[in-house]
Amino acid sequence: IEGLGHIYIVHFAPLVERRKLIEAILHGKWGLSKEYVTWITWCDGRTVEAETINKYYAPSNECMRTRALQGDKVQDNRTFDENFDAILNFRFKNAQICAAISHADALSDMLTNGYETALVLEDDAVFDLEFPSLLQDYKPLMDPDWGVLFTDAATSCHWWDECWDVGVKRAVPSVYRRSVPQGAFGGAILWHRRAAAAMAQTLVPFCLPWDMEIEYHFRIHNISVNFATPSLIVQGSFLNPGERGFTGSSLLGERDPYYTPPLPANPAPPATKDDAVQGGGGGE
Repeated sequence: IEGLGHIYIVHFAPLVERRKLIEAILHGKWGLSKEYVTWITWCDGRTVEAETINKYYAPSNECMRTRALQGDKVQDNRTFDENFDAILNFRFKNAQICAAISHADALSDMLTNGYETALVLEDDAVFDLEFPSLLQDYKPLMDPDWGVLFTDAATSCHWWDECWDVGVKRAVPSVYRRSVPQGAFGGAILWHRRAAAAMAQTLVPFCLPWDMEIEYHFRIHNISVNFATPSLIVQGSFLNPGERGFTGSSLLGERDPYYTPPLPANPAPPATKDDAVQGGGGGE
């Protein structure tokens, strides 16, 4: 793919069907070589050694408070303590830790091999099938010093909403440089070497899930963070039920300004007072 040095995919090996689906696109449809794609599977939360976990992951309340928005107000105007009290004094599961380790490993390998750019995905990626050619439309729109491109603008607000700092999405390729909102999922990011090199200075050990952790490092290194719209890749795990079949997400909708997502096949009727009296809407 022009302008893309390598592809990394963070993968949980038992999910063989996910790998088959992605390989059918990468190698079958796009004709990419096996050597062009690295599947990162070595960190398995079920078998990973404690020594490895401790090398990368050092949780503490101090670290979490420092890195999780640094006490800033977030979009709903709640403070740090209200938003992050749930994660303080909490140790993440090995599966979450391994996901972050695998992302970090991808960036390390990118630097070791001298790739100028790399696409780091998770194994639930759902592609716009024209990704190789569409990517060329976005690259000229980014800053000369760009660091990362979130390939799914819906990572921070759904494409059909008006994002507070982006505005209404358009059906033509657009790239927005923006501050990183909390919850910008890190499962489909195009990295430039300059951003990976900056991250390598401070990333390990980490104390937060990957998507939250990288926000802190983006800020302290003043990395140019860009969001693509219409989106190029969507994390399948975050699609609404029923969307996977037709991908009623930004992949389809944003490219057609007149498109609206289809309604569910059998929408539930609105609840009435009679339903409540008869017990029909209680969900018990």
